[in-house]
Amino acid sequence: IADKKDVYLLVHGINGNSNEGYVLDFAHQLVAEGNIVAVMVSRGLMNSPVIGNNLLHFARTSDISAASVALKGAIVKLKANSMLAGVGYSMGAITLANYVARAGVDVALDTAIGFSGALDTREQVTFRRSKSLWQPFIAKAMRDTMVGKFMRQIESKFDRHQFNEMMRARSLVDLDRTFFAPYNDFDNLADYYSNTGAMGDFECFDGNQGRIANVSIPLLMVQSLDDP
Repeated sequence: IADKKDVYLLVHGINGNSNEGYVLDFAHQLVAEGNIVAVMVSRGLMNSPVIGNNLLHFARTSDISAASVALKGAIVKLKANSMLAGVGYSMGAITLANYVARAGVDVALDTAIGFSGALDTREQVTFRRSKSLWQPFIAKAMRDTMVGKFMRQIESKFDRHQFNEMMRARSLVDLDRTFFAPYNDFDNLADYYSNTGAMGDFECFDGNQGRIANVSIPLLMVQSLDDP
């Protein structure tokens, strides 16, 4: 790693992979400028194997942590004067920000940028328009992936009623409630969402600031007016 080169860890969206257009476009631009790019593929996606029962869920920050620590270790080992930046998109931005907040001063990144990722996913249940407009498409694709690749793991934890409830899920909120929360042993949907967002434990500006107050590096979250 030359001193002039920086290192970027890209984290794709909910159903994405390293072949997504928005990932490739940014990666090609960064590489052309002389930087180094790594893309973290969510566990189980893009043919990545999952041996045990710990399937993908979006409150888990340990995968981003492991990837960040590995990259930082390589930079340190080579004595390179390189910045390590995390860049997340949509669900990747949500998980990236959550990692930065939870890691606090132990974060392995030097800076992080998230595009179109919520900080408080508890608000997701109130977005009625997205639940009927675009969530059904993403929920179906996500469910098809999980059932198609990890039926053995699902059957080991779900009874017939739970499986049927998951198959009836019409939105991402429904899928989170019927699959991701119970499969991964969260108390309920609210518990899952409170653990997913960097501001999931935030109550008010005059009270407890929650884990978002632990952010120790520059964190930029870019949103558009109509982001879900």
